[in-house]
Amino acid sequence: MKQFIEHSFVWMSGSTAAGDVEAVYFKIAKRIIPFLALLFVMAWLDRYNLGFAKLQMAKDLGFSETVYGFGAGIVYFGYMLFEIPSNLLLERIGARKTFARITI
Repeated sequence: MKQFIEHSFVWMSGSTAAGDVEAVYFKIAKRIIPFLALLFVMAWLDRYNLGFAKLQMAKDLGFSETVYGFGAGIVYFGYMLFEIPSNLLLERIGARKTFARITI
């Protein structure tokens, strides 16, 4: 809390270094937040489509609730399984290439 108060005091005092830091944060946020929002919507649609697929698959293929639940669990297990290596790769190759890799 003390660091936050000191940072706020420096920012309010009009220091050039603090002003530059705030400008950089604003520029980064302005460029990356819309892109992250788009990625969030794409991930949400991916999960949402799994629910719509259930409606047709259960009827057409004769899947029970248990079989569908198991299949959906495998999908989410895959997300969890590959998340750690993905974050390690992010550290190694950088954010720009990671975002490109995720969206492709």
